[in-house]
Amino acid sequence: MLNPTSGTSNLKRHLLKHSIDTGKGKESQREPIDPKTYQKKISATICRYNYPFKFVEHKGIRDIHSYINPIVCHILRNTTKSNILNIDAREKDLLKAELAMITSRVYLTSYMWSSYVLNDYICVIAYYVDVNWIHHKRVLSFLHVPPPHTGMILGHLLIDFLKEWGIKKKIFNLTLDNATSNNGVVDNWKNYLTLMRSLACEGKFLHVRYGNHILNLIIKAGLKKADTAIGKIREGIKYIKNSEKRLVKFLECLSNLGLPCSKKLCQDMPIRWNSTYQMIESALAYQQAYNHYDLIDPNFRHGLLENE
Repeated sequence: MLNPTSGTSNLKRHLLKHSIDTGKGKESQREPIDPKTYQKKISATICRYNYPFKFVEHKGIRDIHSYINPIVCHILRNTTKSNILNIDAREKDLLKAELAMITSRVYLTSYMWSSYVLNDYICVIAYYVDVNWIHHKRVLSFLHVPPPHTGMILGHLLIDFLKEWGIKKKIFNLTLDNATSNNGVVDNWKNYLTLMRSLACEGKFLHVRYGNHILNLIIKAGLKKADTAIGKIREGIKYIKNSEKRLVKFLECLSNLGLPCSKKLCQDMPIRWNSTYQMIESALAYQQAYNHYDLIDPNFRHGLLENE
């Protein structure tokens, strides 16, 4: 018979030693998620992929995060906005410190950019070589600039950028396009840099003009001789793409003529310099389809002639 005073401690030790691991205890062994690290990674993802702030409030994203970590603390869009602004301020301070350490000159490029809704923005980019002889390119500012865009206003705005970034005595040159107002910008810069005694080479190389912009002006001047044909192509593409029924008819023309449908009908845009070339390229590929469509649609008056 068993001794009634004997305990069961040996059996407990045996069970703990030879028990089967079911994985239920892994949750308690997993390190807790740091909320600050979680917010930092979410903010970095939004910046990298250009997601909206409300991305963190999407139900699907929250469901995924809750599945991965049931005790996750979800964040709001305002918190995300604040975190991203803090990241921007921190990166800006690091860049200012790096620019303060360099001994070489900085050259800037500045240009105006128009959005689809015709809001005007100014972009300022800095190029420099650091202490390790590594070439860098950094966007210093991308700012909405309401009209008027006179040389005096833009000049004072760019001078404020120099003061803000602490590079007013390190400028070598400034690359601008051929807009008339930029002559006033350069004059303001020369006067300011002369007063600061930081004008390099007496200002001979201060103003550098955009080669791409000059080339674009030359091409536009040449295209004026083909305005009639280009206008027909533009209006024809607009006419076909504005109606799904017309687009289906145009695709039927391609099928009847045995032409491939790999290229899309491209319509040019003033703010995209290569869009006119893409539009003409697609029109040349579908020239027979245009002429065929002209026969089946009496309202289509944009067919190209042989000499065009």
